[in-house]
Amino acid sequence: MSCSRMDLPPDVEAVRQKIRSVKTSPSLQGLCCLCNDGVLRSFSSSNVVVDAIPLSNQEIMSSRLLLPDMSQQMVENTFQNIDGHQVPPEKLLNPDDEILPENLRRGSPAVTSEKD
Repeated sequence: MSCSRMDLPPDVEAVRQKIRSVKTSPSLQGLCCLCNDGVLRSFSSSNVVVDAIPLSNQEIMSSRLLLPDMSQQMVENTFQNIDGHQVPPEKLLNPDDEILPENLRRGSPAVTSEKD
């Protein structure tokens, strides 16, 4: 028997599984977020990119259904024309500063692709 949620449409369940597949920091003290370029990134507690998975615009829009109602419109507005598959491979693990979540930009150590 599958552990998937039966009430989710297949496309939303597929995105949920992709999100769950993101590698996390070995310390379990990092964070995972969908960055402004459409790439789902996992960061260690020292702001090192641990894993990066590009999401298509369709996947991003499908992922809205996994969020509270009040967040769904924000995701639609923010990521309306964003496709993570357009991000150059070298930027997946080394994103530009403006792509990072704000809390990782403010005086935090630079994000690198080294594993912690």
